[in-house]
Amino acid sequence: MNTTTDRRIIRTKRAIYNAFLALIQEREFEKITVKELAERADINRKTFYVYYTGLDDLARQIEEELFEHCSPLLRSINVMSRDFDVYGFFEALADMIENNMTVLQLLYRSGRLSSLLERTKMLLVESFQKQLGDEVADNKTLQLYLEFMSAGFLSMFTEWIVAPRITLAEFTEVLAKITLSSFRAIQN
Repeated sequence: MNTTTDRRIIRTKRAIYNAFLALIQEREFEKITVKELAERADINRKTFYVYYTGLDDLARQIEEELFEHCSPLLRSINVMSRDFDVYGFFEALADMIENNMTVLQLLYRSGRLSSLLERTKMLLVESFQKQLGDEVADNKTLQLYLEFMSAGFLSMFTEWIVAPRITLAEFTEVLAKITLSSFRAIQN
């Protein structure tokens, strides 16, 4: 594939993505049609179907891209390390959320945010389990604690994404304090 073709594909996918973002802000996901998305993206419907099987597939691919973008940061959590900067981690996470707020809201409106959050929760639990090692495998209470913490962490983010009541900086500080105190409790 040559560079010109690659640029056209990127441009076409970007047009589809931008049209989808615009439409999802105007109406419910279920009321959007491929026809109107194609018109908004200034492509024909056949071109849309070259890349996606439907709108659900487009939303799923957007979710996948966001998950892959966030995964390295989530895997970098090492709360058991004395050098771990919990506030720095949450500031980086807050920046990522702020930069992807429209996409997160799109996923929420399309019903795909819960899928992203479940995958993220599983990644967090896995990361925490690796840090705690064999201690987790043998401790059912600790496993529940990690599940609870991960789910609570993501529930708070969902609530903030859907209806922010405080600034992202304030939210980040609250979440960092809760997480830090929770892990201190685990260590005791």
